[in-house]
Amino acid sequence: KLTFVIKHPLIAGKSGRVNWLATYVINFMIWMINEVVFFVANYKRSQHLFEKARSETVRLEYNILRARVNPHFLFNSLNILYSLSFIDIEKSREFTISLSRMYRNIMGKLSASTVGVSTELDFLKSYIEVIETHYAGQFKVKITGVENAEGRHIVPFSLQLLAENVTKHNVIGPEKPMTMHIEILEDRIRVSNPIRLKRDISPVDKTSGVGLLYLTRLYEMHGGHFSHSIRDGFFTVEFSFIEPETQRQP
Repeated sequence: KLTFVIKHPLIAGKSGRVNWLATYVINFMIWMINEVVFFVANYKRSQHLFEKARSETVRLEYNILRARVNPHFLFNSLNILYSLSFIDIEKSREFTISLSRMYRNIMGKLSASTVGVSTELDFLKSYIEVIETHYAGQFKVKITGVENAEGRHIVPFSLQLLAENVTKHNVIGPEKPMTMHIEILEDRIRVSNPIRLKRDISPVDKTSGVGLLYLTRLYEMHGGHFSHSIRDGFFTVEFSFIEPETQRQP
């Protein structure tokens, strides 16, 4: 039979008995060293994630702004304007004013990370006027709860992006008119529309230039939430209000 005796004076005395106090102290020191190493490693990882998130924010905001001045959309708008100039001069003037107002709003929001809901609704009105002309009045937007918009803020272009997605993914025409519903509630905004998908387009297309995934990430980065669902033939999006840019902590 073999017997191992610890000779270190901190662990065992002359009698060979274990010094439990010293053992606890050494174990505690080892535990503290492990905790410090873990903290440092976790801190470095957190810093890396922070830098990555900040870079992602810049990239997402760039993609949003790039999409907002979409040359394809502008090209289609100019074609509509050209056609209207031969058909209805007064209508072409109204269209030009709406288009000009829309792009003026875009340029005014290029550096903003938040926008008042009332301001966003004004911009949406200009955008919808352009879209309604394109679809000959077959695309409508119904807005309720405007009284809840006072003092509330959201990510710029949120409503316009959702309206654009409706026209991009759904069939709209005389036999299938489209109505998009925007409900401004006390704590969030709900946007919904009936699903009438074009061929070869999925209900949730996350591969588009700026889609639902981008909006979800942007709202998370602003401390809010953004979600979407499909139920009873309707596509519904809900997103929270966010703090104004001037009130956010640095």
